[in-house]
Amino acid sequence: MWTKEETELVRLEKINKAEKTISNMEQKGSLTKNQVTRLKRELTTRHKLNNPFPDRPSQPNTVRLSPKNKNV
Repeated sequence: MWTKEETELVRLEKINKAEKTISNMEQKGSLTKNQVTRLKRELTTRHKLNNPFPDRPSQPNTVRLSPKNKNV
């Protein structure tokens, strides 16, 4: 299992790679259909990496159910 720091390092590396690809493709001007598809995929990847899931708890939350009130 990775630490939070290691995960952040990999996330930043992937963001940098996506940024570089996006920048190169935008400079080309005219793109083929496959290049447009790749550009969209890289933009989606960058968006997802910039909006990660919130931190997960180290232990699951314990939900305690209260007993139902019974009229006896």
